[in-house]
Amino acid sequence: FSIFWHFFCFSLRTTHMTSPTLASPVVGRFMGGSPATERPSSSTVPFRFPAHYYLPPFFTLQPVLSTRQRQCELWAELLLEYCRCTRVFVLETSSEVFANRAISRRLSPEGVAAVLG
Repeated sequence: FSIFWHFFCFSLRTTHMTSPTLASPVVGRFMGGSPATERPSSSTVPFRFPAHYYLPPFFTLQPVLSTRQRQCELWAELLLEYCRCTRVFVLETSSEVFANRAISRRLSPEGVAAVLG
């Protein structure tokens, strides 16, 4: 299981996310806030999650340090792109982006802390 995740993360290093790349840095920061701080997107194109978002190991904090570092990098890229595309300036730890209903998985509070910390 961990070997598969490590191989998958390694192969992603040479690929890009399915959404457009970041053109400019995101202004804002990730921290808890009130529900009113997370706004729906005003764009007509819905946000497209990358392929690794649909793999269950992505929502499990990985025990191997190098794999966990890559996992946190992938989460950081995902969160920055998600916030840029949906115009979210303050991201709550209970945000829908940390859960994938299609595969019935959610990143644990410890995982969210590792990703944001």
